[in-house]
Amino acid sequence: MKKVLIILLFAPVFLFSQSGMGIRGSFGYSGGTYGGASLSYQKLYDYEFGLGWNTNGFGVTGLKLFELVEASAVSLYTGVGIGAATPYDFEFVQVAAVGTIGMGVLLGPIQFSLDWRPEYEFVHQDENPWRFNFGFAVRFMFPYKE
Repeated sequence: MKKVLIILLFAPVFLFSQSGMGIRGSFGYSGGTYGGASLSYQKLYDYEFGLGWNTNGFGVTGLKLFELVEASAVSLYTGVGIGAATPYDFEFVQVAAVGTIGMGVLLGPIQFSLDWRPEYEFVHQDENPWRFNFGFAVRFMFPYKE
């Protein structure tokens, strides 16, 4: 049963070309939280999904990415998307519009990226609906298949 669950979890990763999984650490003041981490899945500079957690709760983020500059293994990208988060006690759900701008470096099968993500909460706003964080991600990129 455990093998079947692992195959079902990772099978989509192998079906997409040049996609990768990794972890993104976030730093910076955001809603009373100074940092956190998220499991990250990215199709290289096309889209990214994250499941994150911090001291206040957890959330999900989905981004559509656009490559601005490509120079061999170094890229500059931007993106827009949406995110939802809730505290651990599930009192409420916050929904935010999310933007990102970042730089990625691909060294063999490993991608390193550094980004900045501003967010604007439009559901369950706090006194200041603007949030932001900086992130550093490391992902293993699966080989390109044609």
